[in-house]
Amino acid sequence: GGQMQLWLGQALSAAGRRGEALKLMDALKAHPDRDVRKVAKELLFIMKAPPLQLGEESRVSFDMDEFDAEKSYERAPDGTIRRRDAAAFEKPPEYGSVEWVLQQPRLTEEETIAAVDPVAAGLLFAIAAGSLAFFRG
Repeated sequence: GGQMQLWLGQALSAAGRRGEALKLMDALKAHPDRDVRKVAKELLFIMKAPPLQLGEESRVSFDMDEFDAEKSYERAPDGTIRRRDAAAFEKPPEYGSVEWVLQQPRLTEEETIAAVDPVAAGLLFAIAAGSLAFFRG
């Protein structure tokens, strides 16, 4: 069906048969399946776009013989690429591990008391008191 025709249109375009691909995508804009129509319109838009004209100045190349994985690279304002030392990266401890817990900031007693939500504490107290009254009576 429509999916196969979309693939055929893309294959025709890749094979250099642009005219046939454009005709097929244009015909698929009237396909009964809404998804096929949508993709056909998007592909037709892409196929009709002018090709990018990229020169050598648009590309970045690395001399792999000089490449050092321990270093990081950056582009200087003049366009040249230069190396800089990568900051040492230490993997953080796994979430929930003892090391992770020990790294968490400690709250003072005042901060701990201030962190308690009074509405939630009141609601919890009301539920507890209601449960006691219900199960006693």
